[in-house]
Amino acid sequence: MTAICFKLPEREASFLRRQAHEAHMTVSAFLRQLINKKAKKKEPLITIKYSKLTGAPAFYSKDLPPLTTEKVKEMLVDFP
Repeated sequence: MTAICFKLPEREASFLRRQAHEAHMTVSAFLRQLINKKAKKKEPLITIKYSKLTGAPAFYSKDLPPLTTEKVKEMLVDFP
């Protein structure tokens, strides 16, 4: 493994050591965990939610407007 060294003011260094100690981790493991958490926090584009009434799955996206009954009827107008 590669060693990375950096300088911190004593106050920040003691805070970092204390946080790692409270998490029962080494400082290196604590910093790796922080980095990995932030990298993995990407929100999925589409999520599946289940209807409380019917239990049917529905797909949702924050980037798209919700699908309503009226919109479904409009889409099915041309369906044979």
